[in-house]
Amino acid sequence: MADALTTAKNASQAKSDFLSHMSHEIRTPMNAIIGMTTIALSRIGDKQKVEDCLKKTLLASRHLLGLINDILDMSKIESNKLALSYENFDLQETVHCIYNLIEPQAKEKGVSFEIITNDIRQECLVGDPLRVNQVFINVIANAVKFTPRGGKVTMRLSEKHTSPEHIHLRCVISDNGIGMKKEFLSRVFLPFEQETAEIAQHFGGTGLGLAITHNLVNLMGGSIDVQSEEGKGSTFTIDLPFGISKDSAKHSESLLELRALVIDDDKDTCEHACVLLDQLGQKTEYALSGKEGLEKIKKAI
Repeated sequence: MADALTTAKNASQAKSDFLSHMSHEIRTPMNAIIGMTTIALSRIGDKQKVEDCLKKTLLASRHLLGLINDILDMSKIESNKLALSYENFDLQETVHCIYNLIEPQAKEKGVSFEIITNDIRQECLVGDPLRVNQVFINVIANAVKFTPRGGKVTMRLSEKHTSPEHIHLRCVISDNGIGMKKEFLSRVFLPFEQETAEIAQHFGGTGLGLAITHNLVNLMGGSIDVQSEEGKGSTFTIDLPFGISKDSAKHSESLLELRALVIDDDKDTCEHACVLLDQLGQKTEYALSGKEGLEKIKKAI
């Protein structure tokens, strides 16, 4: 009973802190929306000014929508009303979507961002692509947010193990940002938790992103783990199970006679492309520079 009372008090305090913090988080974009709309109305004849106000209003609206979505998702999770969908999706398209969304944000902040796929043989999967996106983007966006200018964020995807009908993907997201204290790691996936008030004030956010991510991963039957050291960065390891789509494209026998050469300066990219081409029955090799590639072409001829 004493433990239950302590837990209830902690939860109540956390929600009180959350409401106090959220009142500021919600007011900020709302004030921006109202302020920019008022300025636009007062300068309705100034096309350039109105356009600038509308762009800022759109940014503030998207930020506000993100806050509301987090709150609603957490509410659904706590009431066990969040359901997953099971549909065919292309892992490659998912990776491209994540890169196209995160890369501009990272570039604007001066942070290097790359995605490395290593030896993934199955890309036509069955699962909930919307929630998979949400899981990966929540963690990567956090990594970018807490990594200073000049830092680096990397996402590595690989197959953990595969059966004829199922596949387990491992996603490792690492950064060299501000990191976390060891005593905070045990609370990092709890709702409404942020390491310090100073960090919450400086970086913003609801404190719900990782809690939602943790619950979504569990709901999908996966696992998520974090290792971090203050001042040296963090590494999140996410394992997720998926079905293998029965609609996977059948490879044409006409490709079996072809030879392929992959040229790129990134070895992981070359190896992954060669694995995919090998599955088509092609004879493949790679080169790590244009010069080496030309030499291989001449030799092949």
